[in-house]
Amino acid sequence: ISSSGQIASLSLAMTAKKSMSAHLGNIGIVYEEQGDYPKALDYYFKALKMAEELGDKNHIAAFLGNIGAVYL
Repeated sequence: ISSSGQIASLSLAMTAKKSMSAHLGNIGIVYEEQGDYPKALDYYFKALKMAEELGDKNHIAAFLGNIGAVYL
């Protein structure tokens, strides 16, 4: 694979991981709305871990806020 091909693959993988993180956070929102706080926290923490691996500060902040809201 050429270096441009490797960069494209890496970019695609990062985009997919960022999307997965957002989806996990959305699932957490659904569980929170249903009152299933343990499951909501589980999904928020999974989403947070992915966001941290990506260095995605906006999503890190959002997921930490969601986690705080559950504990509140």
